[in-house]
Order: sequence, then C-alpha cells, then structure tokens
Amino acid sequence: MSTERKQRFEEFVLWFDKHITGDEKGEGQIFLERFIQSFGNKGIKEIGAVCEDRVKKKSGSTGFADLVWKPRMILELKKRGENLSKHYDQGFEYWISLVPNRPRYMVLCNFDEFWIYDLNTQINDPIHKLDTKNLPNEWGSLAFLFPKPEEPVFNNNNVEVTKQAAEIIGSLFLSLTKRKVAPLRAQRFVLQLVVALFAEDVDLIPKYTLNKILKDAVANPVIQTELTDLFKAMSTDKEKLKAKKYKEIAYFNGGLFNEVDPIELLFTELDMLYQASMQDWSKVRPSIFGSIFESSMDAKKRHSEGVHFTSELDILKIVYPTIVKPLRNKIESAKTKKDLLNILIELQDFKVLDPACGSGNFLYITYRELVRIEMDVMRLLYEQYSTKKGEYNPDNVGVSRISAKNFFGIDTNGFGIELAKISLSIGRKLAADEFLLHDNILPFENLDSNIVCKDALFTDWPKTDVIIGNPPFLGGQFFRREKGDEYAEKIYNTFPEVKGQPDFCVFWFRKAADSKATRIGLVGTNSIAQGVSRTAALEYITTKGGIIFDAISTQEWSGDASVHVSIVCWSKMDEAKKFLDNVEVQTINSSLKNTLAVTSANRLIQNKDLSFKAIEHAGRGFVISADQAREWIKEDKKNKNVLAPMLDANNLLNPNIESEWMIDFNDLPIEEASKYKKPFEHVKKYVKPERDKNNRNSRKEYWWQFGEKRPGMRKALENIKVYFAIVRTAKYTVFQSVNSSLIPCDAVVVVASDDRYILGVLNSVVHRVWVEAQRSTLEDRTRYTHTSCFETFPFLWHNNNKKKESVIAAMNELENCRNSLMKEKQYGITELYNEFFNEPTSQLAKIHKKLDKAAVESYDWKYIDGDDYKQKLFDLNRELTSQE
Repeated sequence: MSTERKQRFEEFVLWFDKHITGDEKGEGQIFLERFIQSFGNKGIKEIGAVCEDRVKKKSGSTGFADLVWKPRMILELKKRGENLSKHYDQGFEYWISLVPNRPRYMVLCNFDEFWIYDLNTQINDPIHKLDTKNLPNEWGSLAFLFPKPEEPVFNNNNVEVTKQAAEIIGSLFLSLTKRKVAPLRAQRFVLQLVVALFAEDVDLIPKYTLNKILKDAVANPVIQTELTDLFKAMSTDKEKLKAKKYKEIAYFNGGLFNEVDPIELLFTELDMLYQASMQDWSKVRPSIFGSIFESSMDAKKRHSEGVHFTSELDILKIVYPTIVKPLRNKIESAKTKKDLLNILIELQDFKVLDPACGSGNFLYITYRELVRIEMDVMRLLYEQYSTKKGEYNPDNVGVSRISAKNFFGIDTNGFGIELAKISLSIGRKLAADEFLLHDNILPFENLDSNIVCKDALFTDWPKTDVIIGNPPFLGGQFFRREKGDEYAEKIYNTFPEVKGQPDFCVFWFRKAADSKATRIGLVGTNSIAQGVSRTAALEYITTKGGIIFDAISTQEWSGDASVHVSIVCWSKMDEAKKFLDNVEVQTINSSLKNTLAVTSANRLIQNKDLSFKAIEHAGRGFVISADQAREWIKEDKKNKNVLAPMLDANNLLNPNIESEWMIDFNDLPIEEASKYKKPFEHVKKYVKPERDKNNRNSRKEYWWQFGEKRPGMRKALENIKVYFAIVRTAKYTVFQSVNSSLIPCDAVVVVASDDRYILGVLNSVVHRVWVEAQRSTLEDRTRYTHTSCFETFPFLWHNNNKKKESVIAAMNELENCRNSLMKEKQYGITELYNEFFNEPTSQLAKIHKKLDKAAVESYDWKYIDGDDYKQKLFDLNRELTSQE
C-alpha cells in the first residue's frame, strides 16, 4: 500500500514538473483535480467537493473559495511564488463562514508549497509546510485527503510542543508546592524560568546559556547559584551589578524580575528543568501561560473564583467580529492613500480592555491580529502608492506602531497579572519575528499601570475602544456559598437593580454595557440568555441601546468546565450584518434567538400567586419510605400531623412509582416539633449534621424545617382537590393533574388551579411555543421557569367562550390516553413521549393535534398547522398589560 501511494505521488510530481507553470486561473482547477486524484480519489466532483464555492463572508461580501470539501478541507490556491502569509485572512474568513460542517483543515497553496492549518487546534501558525516536490515522502501531513481519512503527521505542531512543555513546568510547580515552597514564591520562580527558556530559544539571551546551566546543575547541584546570577542579570540594567559571565545579558524589566528569590532544587526537579530546556521554546505559544496559571490553582480555588480558560478558536469568535472584521471592512472600502493612512493612525491609538484577563490570552491574540492588520495595510500602501524605493515596504517597516501600552487588563489573581504582562511582551517578540520587524523588544514595556490586580467589579475601567474577555462562571445558586456572605452583600449593594440569583458573569456584562466602549464581546454561561441572568445582562444591554450583532447561542465549553456557554458580541451602534450561530439573520434578541423577543413580555397580574416553585427540603433526611411513615403513624397516630406523601420529579415523571413520604414540621418551633419523637429524632440524626455545614445561617439554626417551606403555595392549594404540575427540567412540556394530598417538592413547578381548560392550554401548542421562546435550558432539556413561562402567558381566565368545552374534552381524552398507556407499558411520561409524540399516526399524537386545534380556536384564532402564534400571544400580553 505504501509503495503504491508513493508511486502515485511520484507520478503527480512528474506531471506537475512537466505541465504546470503556476498560472492560478489557467491551471488551477486541473492542478487541484490531479492533486485530489493522487490520494486515490476519483475526482473533485465524485468526492462531493466544490471548486469556486460561493461563500457569503461575515464581512458581507461574497467570495469564491477555490476548493471546499466539507467537513475535511478548504484550499486556497494562489499563483506561483505568491507569499502565502498574505492570504491567511482570506482563507480564514471563508472558513469561519462555512457552516454547517465547517472543514477542520485549511490549506494555502502556491503550486510549489502547501501550508496546512488544523483550525481545531492551531489557528495562527501552519501546522505543517510541505514542498510539492516532497509529496512522495511527506504525504502524511495530508493523510486526511485519502478516501478513508487517516490521522495526519505534522512537523510544526506548536500545540503539542506547548502541551509537553506545560506538563513539565506544571509538574515542577507541583513538586515545589508539595515541598511546602510558598505558592507565590514557586509561581514567581517558575515563571522566571519560563521566560528565560523562551528567551534563550528566540535569541533574547545567548543560545545554550540556560540549557548549559541546567545540564551542569544536574551533575553538580552547586551550579544552581548560576541560575540566580542569570535572573539577576535579567532583572537589572546596571552592568556593574551583573556577574561577570552575564554582562551581555540584556535588561528585561517587568514586575516579574523585580524580585529574584532562589529556590534550592532537588535532583528530580533539575532533571525536569533540563528536559524542559530541550524543548523548542520558540514554538511555545503564550497560551502555555494559561496552562501554568491553571496548574498553580487547585480545583477548589478555580471553582470558587469561576476561572476557566478559553481556547484560541473561542477567543477568535470574539476578537474576529468585534475587532478584526470592522477593521478589515475599512481596508476593503479604502479608496485612497489617505484612507489607508487613517487606518494606521486608528491602529496606533486603538485601545482594548479585558476586565477578567487571567493570563492574558485575549490580549495576546488581539495584539497579534492587530499587528497582522497593520502589516496588511502597509503592504497595500507599498503595492498601490509607493513612490520612493522601499517606502511603506512591509519587509522593511522597522517597529510596529502598535504598543502594548494600548492593552489593559484587570484580574484579582496577582500571578495571572504577571503572566498577562509577559504574554504581551513575548507576543511582541513573536510578532516581530513573524512579520520580520526590526524591533528590539528589550527592555519589556512597563505595563504595571495597564494590567492591574484589582476586583473589576469595584474598580473604574479605563476608557477603551473595545472590551473583550471571559468573565468568571459561577452559578447564582453557588455564589454566596463560594464567595461568602460579605462579598455577596457587597455585590448586591453595588448592583441593587439585579434580582434573583444570576450567574456571576452577569455583573461583567452590566459594567461593560455601562462603559464607553463602542464594541464589546464576552463569553458567558448559556444561562446569560435565560431567566434572571438574561434580564440582568442581555435585556439590560438591549434596553440601553446595545445591539447584539454576533453571537453563538450555546456550545459546549472547550475547556475543562462541564458547562455550555454563549458568546455575545454587541455594539453601541447598528451593524449592517448580524450573525447568530454563524448564520446571517435579521435580528438577535436578548434570548439569543432570531425571533420576536417575547422575553420582554410583562408579567400579568391575573397570573400572580398561581404558580410556584415547590418545597425545597435542603436535606435528604426529611424523606422516608411509605412503609416507614405507616409504621410511625401506627405507633402514634399524632405523627400523621407531620408526615405526608410527597410529589417529586421521579414520581411525577413516572406515576407507576410509589410516592415517598416526608417529615414536614412546616413552621413549628423546635419545642413543638420535638413532641413528635421518632420523626424529630430521625431529622436530628440525618438532617442536622448536613445543615450544620450550610453557609446560610437560617438553615443552620432552623435545621428541623425545610429550606424553603413555600407558605404561599401551601395556602393556594388549601381549597382545591387537584393542582397541575410539571418537572422543572424535562425534555417535554407536559403538565399533569395531581391529587392535593401529595405535597410537591424539589424540582417541580406547581400551578394552583383545578380548571381543566387551563390544563388543556398548558399542554397545547399555544403554551409550548411560549415556553420554547421563554425557556432557559440545561443542555437539551427545557427548564420551566414559572416567572417567565407562566406569569407572562396570556390565559383567557374569564372568557366564557363555548370553545373551551372542546379544550376540556380533548384534555380529558389526552389524560386518559397517557395514563392508560403508562400503566399498560409501565412507562414514564418521557418514555411515552419519546416513543409516540412525534409519530403522527399514534393515538397520543392525534389527540395532541386535536387539543392544539381546540386551544388555538378558543382564542378565536385560526388554527394553522406549524404556526407558532408567538406574535399573537405577545400582542395579547401587551393588551392585557394595558388593561391591568
């Protein structure tokens, strides 16, 4: 097989030498056809690929990608001799617009070279460069092109090099902390090592200086003192203070080297460092600093701080629309030399803030992209307007006009702040090397006033053009527990308009909305578009005139946190093009949907005090078996006063399960509760130890009572024999009628009504579409939030329309059908709906359709299969609001 492959590639190269001159237009398609065939494919059309694929770019213009083979590759072909680095942005813009099934790999080619990018892992740098004539020996880098794709082999995998280096440095840090070296001291020492390792391989210090020190120290630990001498030389600009052999070491500046504190290393640690020095640190990206930052915080601290690290691709999902795209649009529309020169002036003054900067990856990537844009403008000036030899020549431009002083960051982690400063400084060196700038980056610019260790929520933010970042994620229900009562109260006093328990990241969204920045892009948990978080953040943004112009509604987080996130970019001015989940749309509402913003519907007085969250035990020890309850009642009849059968999510979803019971002291004082001897002893034994650890004082002190007793719900259920209930988080919006003897608890939402017309509407399409628009989500399940789904819904409570009778009849038929099938098949409600709801010939589906039609017609609307009725419902909400 290997011999056959090599022969095919050799035949391709012979054909290439004989027939190809490098004319992009005249020879491009035949070159690509033969190239694809050399991998054993029949041809471009046969594999489903497209030449000159029409791509509507996010900039608004339309382009033609030379070859698109979804989901494998996009290839851009340029004329022979063309500098491929000039065409990265064009290829990337095509790639980012190719949804769905976006290709993993991007290839740039000028006939003689192939530059291969794995855009899932390494965005900026080619992961492999291949000479066409070497294809017979290096085809492994393009192995994804075989009919049955194979894992490619790359020679410039910076991500892999970075990962290996990070693992070694992380292991060293953990070793130091296990030896009780103070964390801050270990952090500083490790980061000084990282900068020295990088500096050696990019010629900021003489080659093999550090490598030799470490090699010698492995054999003779006494040599470690030279490590201290090296760091001291890097930390001072005074030659007389440097050890004689390090007189030539340049002054590095920066807070990192302000203090040099030697640490005596073990043999194993020295060996780790020596192995690290053998890596090619010129290929290590500043993203390694995020890895080191992460390893310096234990899991508990990361969770309490809400710290999560962002992949480069996710960073670009913010940096591209908020910064790169508008600048690229200006370049495309530039008509004169003055227009281009004005863009250079804008770049020189362009200011960026990350108010949760961590280790500075957002700032580093933005810096890199701005320098890339600057060089492209210089190239255009050179090509179109150069009158003197070398004027505007990007290959002789000298120093970039873009200063690290234009970048600002805020974070509470001091180590992260130092990392961010170093990220920008090293980023400047990487940019200088990539674009052949004659830029002596030493000493590092002093960024102590730009990147500061403060709490962004209680700090004035600098005035910048753009704000970007990934604020901390911390669910509102965990916020007080993780951050403490004092901090929580400080937050809520600072943001008194925020109600409920929104995610921690909400407060960054609000401060950004109040800032002077004109364009903003932030990552948040996907709850940012749901419930109280949506109201406090995205609704706040839109009511202040912010326009969401680019968003990813939800995606799995690329980091180690098990969350789904939303990416939101908004502007203080209207945008010609808007993109939701990479598809152009007319509008993006505060729920991150391209639909009518029913999330701004008002709560209706007529629905008030009718829907409730169920009782929350805040202690599993309150729950007992039905047999245990009956035994205690048999022993002492008065125990019946504090024992009750309960309705939880399990037996609401599956009525075939026998209900458990619970010990319910309601609001009895401890003296009265203790009179019920066995129930009280049980709670004392199984609940109190758990409650003693609770951060909420009321739950500690009143340990024998439920965490949330819901007196309003209890009162509302007193005079009705049945009520309606739904599981708060479920796949289907299904309400069931429940006997009032069952007390609802935990993950259940209750409607205190026995009106079967209302039950019919709740189970119909009329309510389902409203829930779909208003809902919050947990992965692929709907979270029914009573304040937004029920209290805003326009019921016809007092309408005596006879058509209501049809709704009641259909609802009765539906309930009988469901109960019968669940009993017969021993199914729960989810299993039942999974099997039959989407089967149009099933009895369940037919009755639902009958109910849908009856419910719609009860509103005096025409039933249209597939209509979502949201506009009508929203208008009715407004009408009822005005009447109230």
